[in-house]
Amino acid sequence: MSPHVPDRVAIYVAGDSNIFFPALVAIESIQRHNRHLPLDYYLFFEEEGLTGEMQAELHKAGIRYVASSELAKHGDTSDLAPMVDSRWPEHVFHNWIAPNYLASLGYKHVVKADFDLLCVAPYDLADLVSDSHLFSAVTFPVDLVHQGVNEGMARNLGFEDLAPLKRSPYFNVGFVGINAERYFKEGLLAKFKQAYKELESANPPVPNAEQAATALIALAADNGVRHIDPNYNVRATTVPSVLADGRADIRNIHYLTHNKPWKPANFTYLDRYVAAERTCVYMYRDIWHKEASKHPLFSKYVPIEPQDDLHTLGILSRAFGEHYRQGR
Repeated sequence: MSPHVPDRVAIYVAGDSNIFFPALVAIESIQRHNRHLPLDYYLFFEEEGLTGEMQAELHKAGIRYVASSELAKHGDTSDLAPMVDSRWPEHVFHNWIAPNYLASLGYKHVVKADFDLLCVAPYDLADLVSDSHLFSAVTFPVDLVHQGVNEGMARNLGFEDLAPLKRSPYFNVGFVGINAERYFKEGLLAKFKQAYKELESANPPVPNAEQAATALIALAADNGVRHIDPNYNVRATTVPSVLADGRADIRNIHYLTHNKPWKPANFTYLDRYVAAERTCVYMYRDIWHKEASKHPLFSKYVPIEPQDDLHTLGILSRAFGEHYRQGR
C-alpha cells in the first residue's frame, strides 16, 4: 500500500541507532497484534548507524527506514539543549519533526511510539486518530505552576494567567496519537521549541521539559488533547488494572525505567523499589523476553541470555523476598 494514501496511519519511532533492536521488537509487536488496521511503520535514526543487516531486517519486517538527515528537511531541533534531567540524546527531539515529514507524505494521522514499548493486545483505530483533537494520549492532571512554570514564562507562551496551568492535562509522550495535518498547519514544531526553550532555560529547569512543553502546546490549542484508555501506556513501574476475566488490562507495556528488560536485572535499589511500590518492574521482563528472543538478532543486541521460567522465578523470588524482609 502506498504511504501517500491519506486514510492510512503512520506509527513511528525516532531516536539514534542505539535503539534499533528494542525499536524493532516494539514495532513488530504492534504489527503482530494489529494486522487488521491500516497502519504503516517508520523508524528514524542517523544514517551513520545504519548497517546492511539492519536494512535487511527492516525491509523484511515492512518497516520504512528514514535517515535523520531527511527529517532535517522538515524542521530543525539542533538548537534545543539536552534535558538536564534526562539521559536521552539530541535525537529524541526528532520525534517532533516526524509529524511534519509524515504530513508531507500525505498522512493525516500519525502515532508516536517510544522504542521501549511492547504491544500485547490489539488497538482500536478510533483511539489512535481524531479529526478534531491535536493529540490523543493517556492524560492525568498536573500542576505545571508547582512544576516551576512561572507567570513570565506563561505570558511568553500566550497564557494570560496561571489558572489553566494549575490543573493541566499532562501526558507521557511514549504513545501519542497526533493529528499530523493540524500539527503541520498550526506550526506546532515551532511552538514546541519555544515552550521547551522556556522550560529548559529556567532556573531551575522545569522537570521533564519535553513532556511539559507538549502539555503546554496542547493546553494552548483548541481541542488540544483527548484522553484515551490508560491501557495504551501502562508503565512498568505500575501495577495494571485487572479485567473481569482475570487478565491484566494492557495494550502497551512501557518500560519507562532504568531497569530495561534487555539489560541484566538490576537489584541495586530493590529496597527503595519496595518502599516506592515499584517492584512490579521485575514482573514485566518475562513477556518482553518471550517476544524478543524469537528474533534471530537477539543474541547480537541483547547482552544476556533469554529469560526462561527459572530466571523469572529467581527474579521474582528476590523481589518478593525483599517485601517479606521489610514486612510490606
